[in-house]
Amino acid sequence: MTTYKATSAVIGRMPRASPQHEFKTAFIKLFDVMEPLKTEKFPLQDLVFENTEKVVFNSCIPPLNYYVEGNDLVLVGLTEFTVEKKGHVISVSYK
Repeated sequence: MTTYKATSAVIGRMPRASPQHEFKTAFIKLFDVMEPLKTEKFPLQDLVFENTEKVVFNSCIPPLNYYVEGNDLVLVGLTEFTVEKKGHVISVSYK
């Protein structure tokens, strides 16, 4: 389990990293701005998790935005973001 300081997070998916993987690759990008998709700022952290079945959200307090065009989830108004991968599942919690 790793905790990061961040104001916002973008969570999405990429293609499978290998044909042998059962699931796609997930990514989490952490930012220090409120609207990361509306700026040209680079993420503070760019986390990539290969062969991921799902992401479990253990906190649902900050607003959650879903961008249909890009299939990304954007969490804003964060102070802390914790991520842990067990097997094919990523668990995230945030404040």
